[in-house]
Parts: sequence; structure tokens; C-alpha cells
Amino acid sequence: MPPKSERIELRLDEGFLSRIDDWRNSQTIQVSRSEAIRLLADAGLQTKDTTRVKFSNGEKFITALLAEWIQSHYQDQKHSQNPIISSVVNGNYWALEEKFKGIFDHTYCEPEVAFEAKQLLKMCKIIETNISNLREEECNSLKYKFLNGSEYVFVGFSLQQEEMYKNAVQQILLTSYEFEDFKRRSLNHSPSGRLETYRRMQRALNALRDNLSFSTNLSFSDLELILDAGFGAH
Repeated sequence: MPPKSERIELRLDEGFLSRIDDWRNSQTIQVSRSEAIRLLADAGLQTKDTTRVKFSNGEKFITALLAEWIQSHYQDQKHSQNPIISSVVNGNYWALEEKFKGIFDHTYCEPEVAFEAKQLLKMCKIIETNISNLREEECNSLKYKFLNGSEYVFVGFSLQQEEMYKNAVQQILLTSYEFEDFKRRSLNHSPSGRLETYRRMQRALNALRDNLSFSTNLSFSDLELILDAGFGAH
């Protein structure tokens, strides 16, 4: 445990202190109030940390049982040390992450990120649908002025700077039928800063229309204004 170098004063009401006392009195090893608060704060911070592999005592027991059963059924592993049991017992969970990369792929995203990502997908679909409904010369005008000749407004998020939004979109496309067209696209090569581009377009669209739906109609001038907000000089 690292040395404690900071002293923090904290005022708590009697009810809150009573809950802390109930918790520390229920522990096998008795600790002081201040140590109980530190332990509870640390536990709360760890539950929010989604990048770390963690096991409860029950999960450790079940994992060890399964690992032991698997080892007992493979002759070439019967007399070797089981790496899964060793990792769980010693707390070296990083070894499990390394061995089972497919299981511990850290693709969690916050709910608010997923909500915004879905709103941006909806916006892009509305814009693309309306562009495709324009007359050919108007459609080509917008595509070559703002989209480098492409018919796609949505091209994903940057892998480095916007990874959580990329993960959210991947999950949305797996579970939603509203964006089937996007599933056939390569969404892993978007330039950096694309999130802000989408956000500027979203603000411009919201300023033009309330209560957006997939059937929202936009004129050529509306689309030009929205695309300029996103892809124009800033």
C-alpha cells in the first residue's frame, strides 16, 4: 500500500457515519472509521474503472474450479502449473488480459456517449437520404463541394482520439436495424476531429428543424448550410 501523505477533513452527518460503522463492524478485520472511509472510496473508484479486470471472491472460486477441471482433462497439462489459477490467486489479472485478449477487450462506453453517437448517426442518415433525393446536379454539387465526391456523410470516428464513440457505434450497428446502410461501410479510417465536425452539423440541423425524424425533409439550401457548418472553413 502506498504511504498516506495527505490529510483531508470531512464532515458527515450521524446517519452517514452510522452506515460506515455498520459496514466496518461487518468486516472480518476491524478497521478505524478513517480507514473504512478510505477502503470504501477505493472500492467505489475501482467499480468505475472499466479498464481493469477484477474478480469477486465468488468469481475467483468458480474460475479456479473451471480452470482445474479443464487442466485435469488434458494429459499434457496435468503436471504443469495452471496459469489461470496462478493469475487469480496472485492477483496478476493483467496476465489474463494478455492471454485472453478477445474476452477482455475494453470497449465499454458511457451511456451518454452512446446516446450522442446514436443521435449523430440519425443526423447523418437524414442528411444522406435528403442528398440522394435531390436532383442530380444539386446532389453532385454538394458531394464534390463538401464530401470529396463521396455519397457518405458518416465515415466513422478517429481510432485514436474518438475511440469510445467508435465503440458505441459498433455496438449500435450490432443491435439496431435503423442503420443497416452503415454496416457495409469501412468506419475505421476517419480523420481526426470528425466528432466535432458531426457536432457542428448537428447544431446547424437543430437550428433548422425541431423533432427530427428519419422522414425529415431538407432543401438544397438547408443541406448546404448544414454541410458547410461541418466541412466548411473554421
